[in-house]
Amino acid sequence: MSGKIIILDEFTSNQIAAGEVVERPASVLKELIENSIDAGADKIEIEIKRGGIGYIKVSDNGKGIEPEDIPMVFERHGTSKIRQISDLTTISTMGFRGEALPSIASVSQVTLTTKTQDNEYTTKAVYEALQQKSIVKAARAAGTTVEVRNLFYNTPARYKFLKGNTQEARYCTDIVLRLALANEHVAFTMISDNREVLRTTGDKDLLNTIYSVYGRDIAKDLIKVDAKSDTFSVAGYIGKPFASRGNRQHQSLIINNRYVKYPELNAAIERAYQTHVMKGRFPFYVLKLNVPAHNLDINVHPAKTEVKISNISDIFGKLNFIIKEALDKEQQAFTPATVKPSYTKPEIKKEDGNLIKDFTEQLAKLREETPPVTPKTHIINEQITVYKEQPVVNTSDIKQEFTDSVADKIYYDEPYKIIGQVFNTFIIVEKTDYIYIIDQHAAHEKMFFESLKADYDKQSVISQQLMVPTEVVMTSVEMSFLEQNSELIKRMGFDYSQFGKNSILIREIPSTINECDIKDAFATMLDDMQSEKKDKVNTAIYSLACKAAVKANRKLDEKQMRYLYENLMKLDNPFTCPHGRPTIVKMTRYDFDKLFKRIV
Repeated sequence: MSGKIIILDEFTSNQIAAGEVVERPASVLKELIENSIDAGADKIEIEIKRGGIGYIKVSDNGKGIEPEDIPMVFERHGTSKIRQISDLTTISTMGFRGEALPSIASVSQVTLTTKTQDNEYTTKAVYEALQQKSIVKAARAAGTTVEVRNLFYNTPARYKFLKGNTQEARYCTDIVLRLALANEHVAFTMISDNREVLRTTGDKDLLNTIYSVYGRDIAKDLIKVDAKSDTFSVAGYIGKPFASRGNRQHQSLIINNRYVKYPELNAAIERAYQTHVMKGRFPFYVLKLNVPAHNLDINVHPAKTEVKISNISDIFGKLNFIIKEALDKEQQAFTPATVKPSYTKPEIKKEDGNLIKDFTEQLAKLREETPPVTPKTHIINEQITVYKEQPVVNTSDIKQEFTDSVADKIYYDEPYKIIGQVFNTFIIVEKTDYIYIIDQHAAHEKMFFESLKADYDKQSVISQQLMVPTEVVMTSVEMSFLEQNSELIKRMGFDYSQFGKNSILIREIPSTINECDIKDAFATMLDDMQSEKKDKVNTAIYSLACKAAVKANRKLDEKQMRYLYENLMKLDNPFTCPHGRPTIVKMTRYDFDKLFKRIV
């Protein structure tokens, strides 16, 4: 009887190995660019088509490959970077496994064109499914060009799980941005479907690279970090607190010139911002850590985006302190030097009439645009509990009398009284035998959300033209996302046009958000949409409603409070905001009596 265990054939084992290294076009691009960096290139040109699925080209001016070494390049574990396992403790190159090109060539058609400085001729080799098809002489300057065509053409199951061309192009662009930030000494150029999406200068200045990648709006709001300890050093830039974003896509952690994902160190940085940024906002940073090689294990995963640090607890605490100190110094720079007395008589300021007027006009506009909604019966027939306190004979014989009556008018026609506003944030409304405490921001946000959602569903969003168009600078990844979702965003009421390579001019906005910071609202909306994989429409409307709504700590007059209350109560569900937080808290007379121990 023969055994059941066999040795897999070479083709099958190569396909399995490729699955660990080559997940999608972006992982192919990463491996090829890292090979170019290891070859000493200071100029790398990248071109992709159809999101990298149809075509990837990486060309560099590095050392090139000797003709006799070309067959070894396509053999598994063929490498020039290490000779034995102990070399891993001092490795300084991006790659070392010798798996990249064999894995790529096993699931695609690869053309390698290379020339060293000393060779007279260029060599061009063509491989398909890891089989050499031809090797001939060609012409090019010193360096290497690798072209990858028809990725996963022979593994349809893997191809089926790829995203669309636009999404895959975004993944490719993102990894190139990260590698450009990690290697500011290299000049990168990237072209996607015949359009240039990135160009860096390679002048060894990280700030200039950040400018090329993220634009001037981010580059001007950065804090430089440069610190050393006995166990590591860190250099780079962190964003000022107000430059925080709605997701973590603007965070890059680079360890020993390698872009990695290290949750513990990301947490150390974000904790330093805890008292500086709002919950749900994330700081910008590009930080480069140098850790002694003997404390670093880079042989964790074939993708090489995960590493392990032996003294992570020590680095966690020190990195957190360094970031906190940098933020505190920046904050001190904006603190007036004058010493204030321990007590000053508060000045009585006049009401800002313009704020009230602007908000009143905004509410009036919303009233015109809000579609009429039939009040719900659970509000129309609201039960009013009348409580009467009885004389107490003894503590064991307490009687309470409750009389239920049904209101014969709709809620906002019932007698009610605006008691006022507390903490410039909450509106107090008194009704027959209870009060409502209303969160003014949550209530206004709910009204905006319902209005925008109704208009979006009916394709009747009213746009307002800006007197001066607003410029928004974005990354290549964000521009790609904008193109992918342009129909949805324009249906929201925005009208914009491209203005340069990575910026747009917004010319029209939804009329309901005309009182907020347009640039911030648009950028936050894009951040939130990118973080949401399914319901991008509601996410965009949530984001705009939140930005446009009246904020906490803003004083309102009685007319504004009355308008907020009456129009909030017209909604189908006035009791929660779009984020699920309560807009209204109801307290009855009975609740107050219980609080003050008038009854037990």
